[in-house]
Amino acid sequence: MAGRILLDAGLILGGALAFAAVALVVSRDGGLAYDTRAYWLAARHVLDGTALYSQATVSDLGAYKYPPIFAQLFVPATILPELVVAWLWRITGVLCLRYMVGSWKAAIVACAFIPVLSELSLGNVTLQIGAVLVFALRDRRGAYLLPLAAALKWGPVLLVP
Repeated sequence: MAGRILLDAGLILGGALAFAAVALVVSRDGGLAYDTRAYWLAARHVLDGTALYSQATVSDLGAYKYPPIFAQLFVPATILPELVVAWLWRITGVLCLRYMVGSWKAAIVACAFIPVLSELSLGNVTLQIGAVLVFALRDRRGAYLLPLAAALKWGPVLLVP
């Protein structure tokens, strides 16, 4: 009984926070994402042949902090407007979250944790990398994706051994 009450409370809280986060993100600028903007702009720089990196602090809007290969892999996204890419990237983040936790109910409960909502609202690559790591742990074929994940963030290197 207590487990059911906790699950229901988690579903209500997670769902309410997710709804509030979407409303907040949309109210600002339609839903542009801080990190996804950096990926999209970097891909545009690849296409334009302009410098991929510029002098900037980590908190500067559009500051690209990843290896060139990620910008090259993101190039196909430049055929779409930035706002569409931001929402598609968030959707992939939600799908990756669902894959990692194993069910839609657990994914909604996970939204009760602010770091999850933060990753989704910023459009970071963390949930996608997390799904790759879970896949690598569940299936040996996923090990082939570890170098790509480790090139984006250093944490996946720990799974290599």
